[in-house]
Amino acid sequence: KVLDKLELENTGFGLHVEIIVKALNKGFRAKEIPINFQRNDKKSTLVYRKQFTSYIKPIMAGLKAKYFD
Repeated sequence: KVLDKLELENTGFGLHVEIIVKALNKGFRAKEIPINFQRNDKKSTLVYRKQFTSYIKPIMAGLKAKYFD
């Protein structure tokens, strides 16, 4: 229901950020549901610094849509 009303652009790590920002801007409510996360002993090869643009792009677009459009 909510996803059908959003025009999503991101296909990477920032998709979840884009969904939340756009849903909140359209007046939907968000609810945090806690999880039980256990870190794997295996060393991660993901470099989060490289994913920064995937996260910041939908945040900036959401702020622009909310305050400047």
